[in-house]
Amino acid sequence: MKNNFEYTIDNEAFNESVIPKDLLIKNKKKKRCKICRKKKTIFLDLFLCKYCSNTYCMSCKCPSIHNCDNLYIYKEEERKKLENKLSSANCNFKKIESI
Repeated sequence: MKNNFEYTIDNEAFNESVIPKDLLIKNKKKKRCKICRKKKTIFLDLFLCKYCSNTYCMSCKCPSIHNCDNLYIYKEEERKKLENKLSSANCNFKKIESI
């Protein structure tokens, strides 16, 4: 006995009912350095700048190199660190009067 059935599939209804839109696989964009556009890989790690919260590679991560928006905050912190080092060093310099 032969089956004389025709099967028709409504593609739109099938796609919406079986695969929810939330589970569709999207291509993720790889993170890149904002200055030189290098991609993050296994060997190249990206760093987050704590002053402007952008991602940079190892060679661009210094705020003075990537012209950070909050560069003045970075400079103030570095100045305070140096002052603390000098004040805690206990240096007694004397003027040399004769050689």
